[in-house]
Amino acid sequence: MVPIREEVDKYVTEGKTLNVPSLKGDDILEKEICNLSTENIKSWFENNKHLIWDKNDLSKLKEFYIMNNETEKSEIIRLLLNLI
Repeated sequence: MVPIREEVDKYVTEGKTLNVPSLKGDDILEKEICNLSTENIKSWFENNKHLIWDKNDLSKLKEFYIMNNETEKSEIIRLLLNLI
């Protein structure tokens, strides 16, 4: 959300061209992870390969889920990291 806000601010305050920032995989994953499972993560990733994937960001998200005892979500990310 922050990159979008920054681009809109530049457009409104500086009159610059409005550019849509590239979507980050971990942001989309975080929003959709409740609908995912260890069985469907591979096909989901195949459909979302075009996103920008950062293993560091994914690892941080995985650690967040581990700290919150969300083992299914952390396992989904572990499998996803192996796919990237």
